[in-house]
Order: sequence, then C-alpha cells, then structure tokens
Amino acid sequence: GVSLDPMLVGRIVSGVFEVRGTANIENFSYYRLEVLPPGASAYVEIRRGAQRVVDSLLARVNAGRFASGIYRLRLVVVDARGAFPQPCDIPLIIE
Repeated sequence: GVSLDPMLVGRIVSGVFEVRGTANIENFSYYRLEVLPPGASAYVEIRRGAQRVVDSLLARVNAGRFASGIYRLRLVVVDARGAFPQPCDIPLIIE
C-alpha cells in the first residue's frame, strides 16, 4: 500500500517532525517523500527510502528548511520497473 498517517492531514508542524505511513507495494524498489511549496508547480524530493515501511517512520523532516505556508506532502512508491501506483498526497501547514 501507499499511505501517509491521517493524523498529518492539515496539521501545523514546526521544528523536526515525523512522517509516518506505509510504502509497501509488489516488486518494491524505493519510495520518495516530496513537498509542493506554496505557489510552486513542481514537487521537491525531501527523502528517498530503499526499505519497505508498514505503518511506521518514513522520515524525520526539519520544517526549518522551508518557508511558512501551506504545502502538499506526497508519498510516491516506485516498483522495480519504474512504475508507481497512485501517490498519497495530503495538505500540511509549515509554521
């Protein structure tokens, strides 16, 4: 599956925060955690993981790296052929 912790949806974060979820698909290769900054048209990769994750820690993110605003946080899980199912995408507010 591909999912982010629903407790993160619309949450206001600051400092270092944990992103939890699931990155576990058939023929798993890696996952990417990405953010879409306010007003931007392209996502920026903030973490890449080479291990499957099931309802656990995907990344610790330092919100201080980003300007304040409403972001989209997206989890993309890629298989061995480079294909990926529908990414999980949620809003997140960085303070």
